[in-house]
Amino acid sequence: MEGIIEEHIISDIINREDKKNEEKLAKVSVPVEKNLLCHLLFFLMGVCHFLPITFFSAANNFWLHKFQNTTSDSSDEVQNRTVLQRYFAPATLMTYAVSSLTFGIFNLTVGNRYKIMNRLIFTLCVESVVFILLTIGVKVNTNNFQITYFFLVLMGYATLQGANAVNLVASMNLFPRFPHKYMNTCLVGQGTAGVLGDILNIMAVGMFNGDITNATLFYFIVGCGVVLLTLVLTTIVSKSSFFILCVSSVPQDFDKTLVPSVKDLKHLFFKLKYAAIMLTYFVLGITLTHPSITALVVSEQHEENTSWARSYFSPVMSFLLSDLGLLLGRVAVSHLPIELSKIERLLSALSTIRTLILIPLVWMCNAQPRSHLPILFPRDYQYGIVLFIFMFTNGGLVNGSLLLIPEKVDKREADMAYTMYGFALSLVHTITSPLGLFIVNVL
Repeated sequence: MEGIIEEHIISDIINREDKKNEEKLAKVSVPVEKNLLCHLLFFLMGVCHFLPITFFSAANNFWLHKFQNTTSDSSDEVQNRTVLQRYFAPATLMTYAVSSLTFGIFNLTVGNRYKIMNRLIFTLCVESVVFILLTIGVKVNTNNFQITYFFLVLMGYATLQGANAVNLVASMNLFPRFPHKYMNTCLVGQGTAGVLGDILNIMAVGMFNGDITNATLFYFIVGCGVVLLTLVLTTIVSKSSFFILCVSSVPQDFDKTLVPSVKDLKHLFFKLKYAAIMLTYFVLGITLTHPSITALVVSEQHEENTSWARSYFSPVMSFLLSDLGLLLGRVAVSHLPIELSKIERLLSALSTIRTLILIPLVWMCNAQPRSHLPILFPRDYQYGIVLFIFMFTNGGLVNGSLLLIPEKVDKREADMAYTMYGFALSLVHTITSPLGLFIVNVL
């Protein structure tokens, strides 16, 4: 959710820069029907950009159910969570980080040798297959091979994230070729994907009266439908004369082999050092808290085994609330009426203080089981306040770091700066991802 390149912010930056320089894309006259169909495609593309990250993580109750202890007679499932239950969330973060870095290198080196539409359609095919396989696995009894299933799911995560990393870059290549209104439609899809997925998950639980397996099956089937619909629509719309005209409006350079020199990278890093600090704090915050720790947080009513504690607490408090906070934080920073470069040192200092305070506060919430750290915030509302503030400020960090780029570099350096930013994001994720496994033991 939080470790990918935020295309919607980059796109917003492009819009701002174009307006500043009074550069407007030429308007293309197209029939209303094709216009609407293309808008629907861009919206679904935006939604699919976040499905591999947020969709399966939000089904936290299902994964805890799949990896539960099937041999213990103890009624206290929280205190007797298995190793697989405790390490599943941080393991997915590590898988995501390594896959993002691997395919980030692919994008930097040879990705531009393949046509944009070929990359989009191929990656959507791969994501569709993985979604279908994971959906089939919902109804499979995995009690006798939990470890095998654990690693199969991680392989699915890695494949999804790898395909998504390629899809993201290909989508970004499409944006400059279309009028800005289509880019904005994609932004709407991106901004609402996590929240819509969380709401769907909560609705599924309610529809099936807390039956985790059937609720998750319905939830995953809808996810399959979204990806398959996006694939079908991409294939259809890409054959329209309007779409072909827009794609061909900017030639695709398949022979581009220029790699920035070390001197160029050092020069850019010096310009963007405060953005790099904020980016590092964003990634570190995600690695050390969400979902590594938040997936283990339980309701204050868990001993009474109420419906809220059993079925709704995790999807509502740990995922829907966090996605809302992250989204609002992004929006808030994006609309600050001041140039961030004028206060970048102050922002960096505030980011340091915020990280040192809020991360330990999340650890002090009611994550179970624990052996070392005390619980200072056992109440549900206390956890909600801490998590919302943390995710709101985290959204501000990632957007702030991105918004600094166009204020610090000129247009000649912009492409290289964004490429370096995306690679740095994957690299920092990969380096820090093992910390999620470590902090689970610190609890």
